[in-house]
Amino acid sequence: MKKILGLTIAFLLIVSLSVIGAWAYFLDTETSTGNTLAAGTLDLSWTNESGVPLPFNVSSIAPGETVEARVSINNNGTLQLRYAMTTDVVSGTTLANQLQCRLYDYENSIDLYNGSLSGAHIGDPAQGQQAGDRIVAGGSEDYLAIRITLPADTGNEY
Repeated sequence: MKKILGLTIAFLLIVSLSVIGAWAYFLDTETSTGNTLAAGTLDLSWTNESGVPLPFNVSSIAPGETVEARVSINNNGTLQLRYAMTTDVVSGTTLANQLQCRLYDYENSIDLYNGSLSGAHIGDPAQGQQAGDRIVAGGSEDYLAIRITLPADTGNEY
């Protein structure tokens, strides 16, 4: 009988210590100082600065001609905007490889891309921060120009 009583007391002691230990995890508190969490807004708009209809659609262009559209990208919010851009050629790359595309910041005269239309891009479209992404701070603007040129030496096959 003393053995059963001793084992029962030992068992209850082990269970109570386990419960007290587990209860400590539920009640544990850690303090971290100096952290800040702030919410903001992202309010985008754009202004067509060139009068060329957007989306930019070139329905006819002759060799030696250039068409340009200018857009002001406005970040009226408080959060920073990061963006990238790539070109998606819908059907056939022959003409897209011939057409020359210049993407540039027209306010600061900075070339962002200069080459064939089929490879036009700004930054890297992968998610997250990438090298070459354009950054527009809250309350500011970015000035983007798209210039398409069909070289003067383009043959009739195009």
